[in-house]
Amino acid sequence: MGVTGRTARGAETRGAANRHRFMRGSIPGPSTTHPSRALPRDPWDPSMRLHAFKRIAVVLASAATIASCDDSGLAPVPPTSIPLGSGQWFLNTVNDSVLGSTVSTRIVGVAQERSVADSGWLSVNVDGSYEQRYWLRHFITNVLDRSETVIDVGTWTTTDSGYVFTSTVRTRAFLVLPVDLSNIRTEEPMVFYQDPPVTEGLYRRTRP
Repeated sequence: MGVTGRTARGAETRGAANRHRFMRGSIPGPSTTHPSRALPRDPWDPSMRLHAFKRIAVVLASAATIASCDDSGLAPVPPTSIPLGSGQWFLNTVNDSVLGSTVSTRIVGVAQERSVADSGWLSVNVDGSYEQRYWLRHFITNVLDRSETVIDVGTWTTTDSGYVFTSTVRTRAFLVLPVDLSNIRTEEPMVFYQDPPVTEGLYRRTRP
C-alpha cells in the first residue's frame, strides 16, 4: 500500500476516534436516580417559581386562543362580556366530576399520592380583591395521609382572556370565565409542587 493510502486510512481512524470522544462527551449517560425516588421540590425554590409562572402564561395564552376562535365567522364574544358578579361563589364540581374527585396524582418517594377536593368557595370583592378557601385530602397508596385547608388571597383584573386572579401570598394565578350570571368556570392549580395539574372548577351561587 502506498503512502497516500496509509495516510487516508490513518485520517479515517483518527476521525472515527474523535467522533467517538465527541459523542461520549456531549451525550449524558443514563440517570442513576429512579424518577419514583425523586424528592418533592421546595415550592419556594426559584426554579420552581419560574416553572409556575411559565405554566400560568401557557394557561392564559391557551384561553386567549380559544376565545379568538369562532367557526361561525362572526366576531368572537369576549370572555368578559358577561360581568363577574361580586360576592361568594361555591365550588360545585372539579373537572366535570362531583366533589370528592381526584385533582392530582403524583409519585412521592416510591408511593403514589392522590389529592381530592372536598369543597371550596371563592369570594369576589368589588375593590378588585378576592379570598378563596378550599379543602383537600391527600392519600398515600389510598390511605389518608393528611387533610389540608388552602387559604388564598389576592387581586383580580379584567383581561382579553378573561378575569385573571393573582395571589399575593404564593406563586399562583388562575383564570375565571363566567358562564352566565349564576355560574363561573375556573382554570386553577389546586396543589402546589413543580408543574401541578390545572383543575377546571365550576362555581355557583348555591352550595352543591
